[in-house]
Parts: sequence; structure tokens; C-alpha cells
Amino acid sequence: MENIEIKFYQLLNKDLASQWKEFEKNSDHYYFQTYEWQKNWYYQIIKYKKNFKVFVIIIKKNNTPIILLPMCIQKIFCFKILKWSGFPFSDYNAPLIKKDLIINKNEFFEIFNLIIRKYKNLFNCINLINQPFNINKTVNPFTVFFKNYELNKYYRINFNKNFQINEKENKDLNYQIKRLKKLGNVQFHLATKKKDIKKIINFIIKNKSIQYDRTKAWNLFKLNTFKLIFILINLKSMSRYITYLTLDKKIIAAHSGFIYNKRCYYLFPAYDYYFRKFAAGKILLDFIYKDCIRKNCDYLDLTIGSEQYKVKWSNEISTSNNYLKSISTIGYIYILLIKFKNYLKKKNDNRS
Repeated sequence: MENIEIKFYQLLNKDLASQWKEFEKNSDHYYFQTYEWQKNWYYQIIKYKKNFKVFVIIIKKNNTPIILLPMCIQKIFCFKILKWSGFPFSDYNAPLIKKDLIINKNEFFEIFNLIIRKYKNLFNCINLINQPFNINKTVNPFTVFFKNYELNKYYRINFNKNFQINEKENKDLNYQIKRLKKLGNVQFHLATKKKDIKKIINFIIKNKSIQYDRTKAWNLFKLNTFKLIFILINLKSMSRYITYLTLDKKIIAAHSGFIYNKRCYYLFPAYDYYFRKFAAGKILLDFIYKDCIRKNCDYLDLTIGSEQYKVKWSNEISTSNNYLKSISTIGYIYILLIKFKNYLKKKNDNRS
């Protein structure tokens, strides 16, 4: 392909950092694809998980960056899997794409197949999950041009559209707040000091773990690597948005997320299980919603997941999907295993 250059990086060096941060100014992307967020994830995952390798591609046309792919390669037994980097914390997995870029199907396929041909010795299969159909205002070519599977839903409040909490939900919130206030002073806080951030993060890890175990969901915090990544991202990020609710001096609910480019990412809410009868988590969400309005956010993004409360607290739904491809016979075996695993999961979900 004429005037196309593909630059591959296996290390987060100064050259990559400089180009990445500069490209952020001229590209559509989510916060998970910023160099700041990715750097913290890469450094921790490579430090503690030796089966992960950096795989970052910058694609240039006429010497101008048009696409950046923040990826990694994970080795599991004989399988070498090309993935988006960020698991399990990145709710949106996508490339950074030059604003106003128009790329046709044939051109994109040619670029992607060229990448596969050049680096196929490094991986034998591809598994790309949680890919949104749009990257802000830009269409995501990985979802539009590829045959994908498994549709996931995202819910959010778009403050540029009409949104109002329904009357029943609003009455219930006011009722629960009055009940809490009878027990003590209810306050909403934004954590900015390091000691407060550490305290809130520990609260979230503890109570989120209790929730995961109670609901028999996968507890990512049982893996020390993921726990350390979660702590580091929250301590180091300049875009962190860590809030909590107190009853007198006792923390009863907390949330860890980010505000970036006028979008608030609602990611890790947790609450003291005793205060579930007071809907402490919903009360905190209501405070966050009002705080986003004060901060003039465009979105309160509730991100991936179809929990019932997200349906009520949204006026916009979007979708994402996943992509599987084998590069060799070994990779084909991996694809079959993943498909079988997904089949069993759907079967169990239907039973429940």
C-alpha cells in the first residue's frame, strides 16, 4: 500500500510515549487508550505476569499517524493470543483513530492483513473483546468491517439530551436519604489527598470482593497483580474521580472512576452491605450525577453491563462486540475452546 508505514513497539520507550501523547491531541479515543492509563497497566502486567508482552502499532499515512493500536500478546500454554491491552479494567477496547479519518473496508483489511503477515510469528490467534461500534464520533473499523460475535450493551446519560430520573425512582431516593439522615450526618466527598484515596481504594477492594463472592462472580481482586494494577491506576491517574458517601465519619459507599474529555466513567461502585437496605450505592450515584452536571460533563458513562439500575439511569444505549481469528492450526484450537466456553456460559445463563 502506497505511503503507509507500520511502526511496531515491544517496549514503552520515549519515542513511543512522545508519539502516543501527541497523537491523543488529534485522535478519537476513550480514556482507557490514553498513554497515561495504558502505561500503568503495561508496567504492572509485565512486571508481575511474565506471559504478557507489549504489542503497540502506530500506522502512518504520508508520515502522519492515523491509527494507534494499544495491544498485547498473552501466552497461555502453546497459545499466543493477540489482545487489546487493559484486561480486566478496560471497558472500552479500541484503537486511537485520527479525527475525521475516512478509511474504506479494503484499505483497512489491507493494513490489518499486512500487520498479521509481518508479525504472525509472534501470535497464533486473535481475541479482541469489548469493542465499541463508535469511538466518540468516529466509526470503529474493527466492529464495522469484521464479522464479530457476542453483543454487549453500554448505558450512559447524555447530558446533551433530555434526561430525568423517573418519579418512582426519585421518590425512593428521597425516602432512603431521609432514613439515613435520621441515623446521622450524610455527606458526599471527593477524594483528592493520597491518604484518602488509599483509604477509599481499600474500602472498594474489600467490599467489591465481598460482593463478588456473595454473587459467585469472578473476584479479580484475588489476583494480586490485578489488585496492584487497580491501586496504581487510581493513585497515579491525573483524571481519577474517586468519590464516597459517609454517615457521620463512617464510609458507607464509594466509587472509583475517571473524568476525561467531559466524560465521567462510572466503573467501580461499592457499598457496605449493611447499608444495602438504605440504597447507599444509588444515593452515591445520585450525588455523582449531580456533580457531573456541576462539572459540565457531556456524559455520565455507566459503561458495560446490563444491571437493572443502569437501564433506569440512562437515556442512551450503545453496543460493542468481540472478534476471534485463528492464524494457525494451534490458534484454531484456541478459537474452538473459546467458542465452546461461550456456549456453556450462555447455556448456564439461560438456565438461571
